[in-house]
Amino acid sequence: MWLTIQAVLSYKNIYKTGLNSFPPKIILIGILPAILAIILMFATTKGKELLDSLPIKNLTYMNIVRIPFELVLYGLFLNKAIPELMTFEGRNFDIIA
Repeated sequence: MWLTIQAVLSYKNIYKTGLNSFPPKIILIGILPAILAIILMFATTKGKELLDSLPIKNLTYMNIVRIPFELVLYGLFLNKAIPELMTFEGRNFDIIA
């Protein structure tokens, strides 16, 4: 749901308008709510219960998608479609997670 909201805001060019405003809209609408949600998850009892109830096996399976994704990024780098910095060879070590 969060990604859908962000996609709609981006499609409507909300983040492009008012680039000179302080703080930028990307911080107020895009980053700050996510940080607050993470803080609430760790600070409240219900949030901690929810985090503790997540099965580690399913979380691990969910992160397996990183392996083929990193390999695709590496293939794109070899074909000069993306910069090296986006691959594990360029210090983007997401694959280790």
